[in-house]
Amino acid sequence: MISPDSIAAFIAKWRASTLKERSAAQEHFIDLCRLLGVKTPAEEDPHGEWYCFEKGAKKTGGGDGWADVWKRGHFGWEYKGKGKSLRRPSDTWLIDFGNTLSESKAALYENPFEHVLLHVKPSRTQQRDEKRKTYWWRLGRSGAEIRSAIVAIPRYIATPMVAKHRLFVWLDKRVFPDQRLIIIARDDDTTFGILHSRVHELWALRTCTWLGKGNDPRYTPTTCFETFPFPVGLTPNIAASDYADDSRAEAIAAAARRLNDLRENWRNPPQWVDRIPEIVPGYPDRLIPKPEFAAELKKRTLLLHRLLKLNQERAGGQ
Repeated sequence: MISPDSIAAFIAKWRASTLKERSAAQEHFIDLCRLLGVKTPAEEDPHGEWYCFEKGAKKTGGGDGWADVWKRGHFGWEYKGKGKSLRRPSDTWLIDFGNTLSESKAALYENPFEHVLLHVKPSRTQQRDEKRKTYWWRLGRSGAEIRSAIVAIPRYIATPMVAKHRLFVWLDKRVFPDQRLIIIARDDDTTFGILHSRVHELWALRTCTWLGKGNDPRYTPTTCFETFPFPVGLTPNIAASDYADDSRAEAIAAAARRLNDLRENWRNPPQWVDRIPEIVPGYPDRLIPKPEFAAELKKRTLLLHRLLKLNQERAGGQ
């Protein structure tokens, strides 16, 4: 029988944890096994043939994915962090030693290396994936393809994988995307504008997959993006410089820039925030709310229903 003290200790530990999903998932599951008095995956199946962490799996929407914990004939277990979507920066940092940095060189970054040593290595040593076990200080999924795709551009387009409203934003190339984001490796306003069009929104809703009770649309690149009929001459396989003089491209780009300017100024009015240079030179400025506007600013997100409500309130006051 599980003692109340053990349950309380488990709850207290994980309620206080601020670790991200990737850092916490395996230790949480191991703690849960200990609490329930059952064997961990490595104890029950040392070779990881039928019970293991990080099991490759096919996604229902197409493509390959991973189950955080898998036991044949019993369950596939997927951890999810608290949803952040594309609202506001979480003001957190990801420790990323890249794809090639050796352990000895990574250790020169003393504080982040110590954090990974204490919080990541214990779970990595229990994995059956030899690469993750050997290179425990590196990200489990390096994102090599993403890094390669955005290396030559200053920014890229991102959208949440799952979102009630389909919105796209610009992210600086130095901001590495979370696994729950879909990225489009383009830096031109024309593509940004086309993706925000009503036509693309309807196309995405028609071709997406659905989660939950069937009311959470998931943007699936293979069905939503790759099949979308971009205007002739403005397709993603054409460099933006090749259609820079196209009047259609110019009009779409101008509208897209205007949309983004209005949206960003609404989310972060210049008179409401202070721009503070980031501690790491070259990274985007940190936006700090002024005390008198902090509460109101927190409410401002990219969610369309808030904008709709605001418009309705303004219309009612006229």
